[in-house]
Amino acid sequence: MKIHVAGFGSWGIAFSNLLAKQNADVKILTTGFENPQNFNATRSHPLFKELTLHKNIQAIDKDQYLKKPDLLVWAVPTKFTEQWLNKDFVKKYSDVDILVLSKGLSPEGFNPIGNWLNHYLKNDIYILSGPNFATEIIHGLPAATVIAGEKRPESIEKILKTSSLRAYYSNDILGVSLGGILKNVYAIGSGMVDGASLGKSARAAMISRALVEMSRVFEHFNANKETLWGLAGLGDLILTATGKDSKNWQLGNQIAKGLNLEDALSKLTGESEGIRTLKGLIELSEETNIDIPLAHAVNNVIHKQYTVKDAVKNLLQRPSKKTEIE
Repeated sequence: MKIHVAGFGSWGIAFSNLLAKQNADVKILTTGFENPQNFNATRSHPLFKELTLHKNIQAIDKDQYLKKPDLLVWAVPTKFTEQWLNKDFVKKYSDVDILVLSKGLSPEGFNPIGNWLNHYLKNDIYILSGPNFATEIIHGLPAATVIAGEKRPESIEKILKTSSLRAYYSNDILGVSLGGILKNVYAIGSGMVDGASLGKSARAAMISRALVEMSRVFEHFNANKETLWGLAGLGDLILTATGKDSKNWQLGNQIAKGLNLEDALSKLTGESEGIRTLKGLIELSEETNIDIPLAHAVNNVIHKQYTVKDAVKNLLQRPSKKTEIE
């Protein structure tokens, strides 16, 4: 199987290595900021210096002529999406199936990146999402994930059937997309709780109520709430809100310890999708009156309107109500 991977970050590299081990012919597409020649010579990547990556991977400039692959894997941070989708790129991949790993919003409104890509490329789009860290996938630690598509992606399922990864199928593209996108916001909040040393009880409460707020967004978009209870919802939320490898957790943790947003972002070794998502989520709430007090609290702390402790105090003083997944 011939596969092109767009994105030279941790997910692009980890997934390329996974696919190469399954005997796929993998080409990682790079931009002018990366050094494909060095990668091809050393089989090494700055984010995984301890590893020699698989021989079946070749890094190549994205604008170089290549025959169309069987699959395009999209692992580009969402803020760079528009830079990739030039006329030549769209023409080259206009009839190639796409597996989307990126978990974020398009530049236009509260629109999952997979939907936006489909608008430009008009291909069969599949969404991969679940409780997976790139650092664990590349080291072959056991994990499970979800692939969502309108039709069952049998060829993708086959190549992802490894001794360390189990992929489940879903036809709920919207729900799987929303789960991966929304949890980033609440992972920032969980990092804030930990950074302010508010305790494990507070963090558990944060994660539980985050699930309620996510369910309200699901309801607004008529997504399947059952998806929320699975790997692409609750599973991904738990991992990202508790794992210190999570860029969004790291961001919230640093902000709680006194850094401003710009300085906290500069300390990350990868991209945090949560800030872009938070902005879109707050705008959606203001337009539709979706009740998401935790997300607003996270936003207020980021913009220095409250400290973490004051934001939590305000949340605890809200009127009592019945507990439920709404």
